[in-house]
Amino acid sequence: MPEQTADHGSIIDAIVSSSGRCTLPYQQAHRGDAFGTAFWFNDLLAEDGDGNATYRQYLLTAGALTRYDVAEIRLRPGLSETAMSAGGLMMLRFQEGWIPLGDSGVSVLPTAVLHALARRKKWAWATDEITDGTAATAEDIARLGDAPVPAYVLGHDVGPDRTQREQAVVVGDVVRDGDGQGF
Repeated sequence: MPEQTADHGSIIDAIVSSSGRCTLPYQQAHRGDAFGTAFWFNDLLAEDGDGNATYRQYLLTAGALTRYDVAEIRLRPGLSETAMSAGGLMMLRFQEGWIPLGDSGVSVLPTAVLHALARRKKWAWATDEITDGTAATAEDIARLGDAPVPAYVLGHDVGPDRTQREQAVVVGDVVRDGDGQGF
């Protein structure tokens, strides 16, 4: 069977066009070395026969990157349909409200506080959310073996000035490690 090659440019374009507004760069305020990317996540709770859905929206990120007293969130222009009042915002008591998801290393934050802040500032978030249909399932992960598989990571670059935090896609490979437990 001939080896397949990925058209990385087209895949990156598809990722950014479908998920470009799902990331939110943040960092520990007044520090130069603690950066993170949170993802807007849409958790479907219920759906009726008429297509009406009940869902809850969260930010989702690495739990280790939520233990700050004060965080600075960078506001990209595409995250609102109207002009935002600033290029960033400070969240006091940032670590409060994050809920660890078991021992997965992931934490979630209900987004009500972010929506309330935007309303007070007279703008509204315009986001793309990661959904269960987009996220990898346990079965997807179980199929990964010892042969490299292309992997794409969406996040935010930490450039030399450490303030801009441009969105970026990194291309690499993922492979299960020798003991079969990690990657």
